[in-house]
Amino acid sequence: MSNVQMIPENLVQKLKDKLSDIVKLKLPNGCEWEVHFERSKEKAWFDDGLASFIQDNSIGIHFFLLFKYAENSHFNVHVFDLTTTEIDYPSKTSSSGITPDTMSGN
Repeated sequence: MSNVQMIPENLVQKLKDKLSDIVKLKLPNGCEWEVHFERSKEKAWFDDGLASFIQDNSIGIHFFLLFKYAENSHFNVHVFDLTTTEIDYPSKTSSSGITPDTMSGN
């Protein structure tokens, strides 16, 4: 857990009853990744599945990720590089196998 970026405590408090153990991270291109949401007392973080999300999108150190809670344990995510420019999102299938063409109603 020492290398994990914690989710801010105020956000955890605000969403504590709304998040399941599995959340979905959705990019603007429609691709989604399932990621485990872990909790420990007042702390929370994304765990299993996050490494695939990072690798699949070539997210580097010091990139900025903007998470916006949508609903039903879904987050819309925008990724910005070192120049604070939003990245070009890959058009390939996400590691979860969900593509914009196969998503159901979201």
